[in-house]
Amino acid sequence: MDQFASELEQTLGQVLNPSNPGAIRQTTETLRTGFYKAPESVPTLIHILQSHPEPQMRQLAGVEVRKLIPRHWEGLSNAPELRQSLLTSTTAEQNDLVRHTSSRVISMIASVDMERNAWPELLPTLVQTAQASKSTDREVAVYILFTLFEQGSIDEETHLAQLMQLLATTISDPESLQVRVSSVLALGKIAELTSNRDVVSQFEQVIPPMVDVLRATVASGDEKGASQVFEVFTDLVLDDPALLGNSFADLLQLMVSEFAVPESVDIEHRNAALQVVYNMVRFRHKKIMALKYGPTITKACLHILSNADDDEDDDEDDDDIAPSHLSLRILELLASDLPPAQVLAPLFEVLPQLFSSGDPKQARAGFLALSVMVEGAPDFVSGEFDTIMNYVVGGLQSNTSAVQVAALQALGMLSLELSDQVGALHETLLPLVFGIMDGATSLKIGRAACIALDAIIEVIDGEVITEKYLSALAPKLLDLIDNTNDTDLKSRVVGALSSAAFTSGRNFLPYFERTIHTISKFIVVPKPGEQLDADVLKLCGTTLDALGTMCAAVGKQNFAPYLNSAMDAVGVYLSSDISELRDPSFVFISVVVKVYRGEVSRYMDGVLKAIFDTFDQLEFEETDGDDMAIGAEDAEDALDNFKINGAVAMEKELACDCLAEIAHNMPPADFAPHVPRTLDALEELSEHFYEEIRRSTLLAMWRMFIAYYVGDNGSKTWSPGYPFQGQLTPVTGTILKRIQKITNLMFGVEDECKVMLTAFQCLTDAIRTCGPVVLGDQENLEVLMTAVYEVLGKTHQCLQDGFDEEGGEHADGPEELTELEEAVAETAMDVTVQVASAMGPQFIPIFPSVASILAKYITSKSASERALGIGTMAELVEVLKDNVTEYTGQLLEVFVAGLDDKKLAVRSVGAFGVGMLCFHSGQTDLTKSSYPTILPKLQGLLKKVDKEEKRREKSAGGEEETYNDQRSLANACGCVARMVLKHPDAVPLDQVVSVLLERLPLKDAFEENSPIFNLILQLAQQQHPVVASHIQDILRLLVASFTEQQVVDQRLAGRSVGNGSDVGPLSDPATRANAIELAKFLEQTQPGVASSHQVLAAVLH
Repeated sequence: MDQFASELEQTLGQVLNPSNPGAIRQTTETLRTGFYKAPESVPTLIHILQSHPEPQMRQLAGVEVRKLIPRHWEGLSNAPELRQSLLTSTTAEQNDLVRHTSSRVISMIASVDMERNAWPELLPTLVQTAQASKSTDREVAVYILFTLFEQGSIDEETHLAQLMQLLATTISDPESLQVRVSSVLALGKIAELTSNRDVVSQFEQVIPPMVDVLRATVASGDEKGASQVFEVFTDLVLDDPALLGNSFADLLQLMVSEFAVPESVDIEHRNAALQVVYNMVRFRHKKIMALKYGPTITKACLHILSNADDDEDDDEDDDDIAPSHLSLRILELLASDLPPAQVLAPLFEVLPQLFSSGDPKQARAGFLALSVMVEGAPDFVSGEFDTIMNYVVGGLQSNTSAVQVAALQALGMLSLELSDQVGALHETLLPLVFGIMDGATSLKIGRAACIALDAIIEVIDGEVITEKYLSALAPKLLDLIDNTNDTDLKSRVVGALSSAAFTSGRNFLPYFERTIHTISKFIVVPKPGEQLDADVLKLCGTTLDALGTMCAAVGKQNFAPYLNSAMDAVGVYLSSDISELRDPSFVFISVVVKVYRGEVSRYMDGVLKAIFDTFDQLEFEETDGDDMAIGAEDAEDALDNFKINGAVAMEKELACDCLAEIAHNMPPADFAPHVPRTLDALEELSEHFYEEIRRSTLLAMWRMFIAYYVGDNGSKTWSPGYPFQGQLTPVTGTILKRIQKITNLMFGVEDECKVMLTAFQCLTDAIRTCGPVVLGDQENLEVLMTAVYEVLGKTHQCLQDGFDEEGGEHADGPEELTELEEAVAETAMDVTVQVASAMGPQFIPIFPSVASILAKYITSKSASERALGIGTMAELVEVLKDNVTEYTGQLLEVFVAGLDDKKLAVRSVGAFGVGMLCFHSGQTDLTKSSYPTILPKLQGLLKKVDKEEKRREKSAGGEEETYNDQRSLANACGCVARMVLKHPDAVPLDQVVSVLLERLPLKDAFEENSPIFNLILQLAQQQHPVVASHIQDILRLLVASFTEQQVVDQRLAGRSVGNGSDVGPLSDPATRANAIELAKFLEQTQPGVASSHQVLAAVLH
């Protein structure tokens, strides 16, 4: 051995046996700069790989030489001898790890040689050796073939068919399991890389033997082999769907029943099988839907949960994740990606057994399943609400802490998704949660109770919180903060206190000073280089979030003394690299800028710098090959050197949300200098891999445009008509053009339902506020309507799973769409209505195309689709008014048929459509002649509403209960009012008005109060006798309406930040004006009749 080789071997040995911790760094540098730059390092390392007596040294030499081959191999004169000797030594190597590393050295050499046809005999040699009589020879040959596929060194057109045939034989090797595993690995790489249709069509034939290999590795205890084969199947789901073909269902059944569910199977194998199932649901949900396999997976996951131990939930180590965790992830995915009939319905079939079994594990499983599944199908769960809450109340009263904790988790999620229904049960739920908090025997229970309390408080009416709970609740929570030493529990309590402030608004002021004094000490500013505990960071972030909420609750004047110190802390946090502090800082700024608007402009330069710095961060962390640690496998460790930083992605989302609030609330003149960079940043983020960032980008862009448009035009209303005839200011015009371009590009490529949902919502809001200018030119309008047509036609890529090879396999029907997909379709219809509103008469030429698409919904087997289609058609009549006159006959047929539907929701929108058509259509003879047909059907609808309300009082469940009965009543009343307004002579006025007044006041859909008050006022002004006979009913209506509106107005006055859901019976200015006129008229007719009521006396003066 020459001096270079001897010194290299000696230096390499120091890596394995360093003299001190710093020696490895020095040795690494010596190898890189003193040895690895020389071409002779390659044959020297190969010699060590082949001949050193210690396996560790052979392994290390093999790993290192692979990195050097691309750099030095082509210049070596003894390459032929090295190739042959490597084949021989690899076959003779006894150590498995070293043998595999040596095989990878060969594949690396081949990747260099095959490009220049310098090793043509390699593949023939490997094919021959793969069929040799000696099993170790076969093992080496097949493994090298696998590494060649992995390296991408095999020419598909020349060799693939032959190698595929070979592997179909070696996968059934009679002696060596290793040969079989390597064959599966090679086939997995073929599946990943091939585009050869002949190979794809043949691949399904090797699925059964691949499954046999999986079973063999599991049965023999070959954990590494089993893990490798499971991984092949996990990846196979993502490849060309034709590879699995009809074996998809069998593979899914195998993974569920043979590996995932049985507790006798090793936990690692169960997790691996569940990961395959997760990928199948995530990426092939349309296939699973077509196979109707959702119930099987749902029940399997519930079985796994039912047998899980409570302490599994405490294990957050991803390296030792429990099957129950994966099962919950799968259930969550099923609920969002499959229709409720295939997932939620099976869940509710099983829940009674789980909760009545007497087994705490089963009850706990039911609550955990509910907690992760309600978000995916809230409408379906709403229909079972009463039954669910009976279960939850029972869980809260359980003597088993694990059941209590799970019930609290379920209650928290139900509060988020079904806020109104949960909030209405406050008198039952809050005492139970308080009782759990007071009697908590562990921090885990206390934390869970605080989380649930936080969620419940936020959904209870502010007046209820103030009157019934706040005086006891606020001091109780403050005392708990003072008396507990657990930092995490403090965070939970601060969150609950924040929700109490949010809900009660300015009524929280009596507790504000103590709250600020108590929690402000949790705002910690770390010193440079100081490392804060994770719980401390969490508490600090939660507190900053709470300060923002309280700022909105108590108002800017009351919060002003604390603003500067909070903003100073935020400035420090945003300049730090601690995401746990940066994230809540962006949330805090988002609230503060809504409350103070231009008054905080002085802080915004620094905040915007932090936002743009966040946008410039990279989520991907990749280690350069030259910097890779000595001994690191550059192929096998590739994923370790290329990581996604999820914290950065989350921070970008929050920063984008913050930017949206700043752009929307800062005075346009103050924000104008930042517009160009903002648009550039948002355009780049619109292509981000994380869908939540794309959603936030859309919101930021369109809110910025709306702010600038309103700033330019003030309260001036727009007029229908297309194309837009006015002029935008240069800045506003530039913003609109850029965001139209970005949005249009997203329409063409977006494959996430949530993002399309946001895009349509943004456009709906923008058109409603700004009118036809948003529609742009004809090309832009066509792009928008194409996206709408594709979504409504269910052909848009966001409604596919990207692997839909079945074509027409997914037939129309009630089970076709998930609730999220239905929501996307609904927002597409909302956009269509707003487009029609903006275009006015110019929409009529495209009305037939829209009507043709809506007809598929109107005639659907799904009641929800029928209601959606008819409701949209009715809204089109509302905005197009008499422009739809030529289609009166067809529209009347649609709406009257809706009135005859079996489902209450469909009949409700049918009534809305009938009223709108009768009121607006110019074909008055046709509509008037239909009154005798329509009125009995409306009477039947009112009886149906009565029946459903009585039924609701007795029981719950079923689709009709999910629809708001009060909205049906409102639509029927509004319809009657419009029909009377249009043709009072065509109805039995005394009878109709009497029935109408009996049903008032409305409790929902307050927009229908507009025709109602308009009608009553007209009748009063005409001195119609029906008014005199119903004075008390009219007074009752007025008193109830003004009283309710007073509550809403007070609630809004108590908040610094408005809530779009705070709409009262007289929120519409025109309706309120008519109500006041009606009260004045009654007072003039009979002095004292209105003014004797305090609430009416106030509006009369």
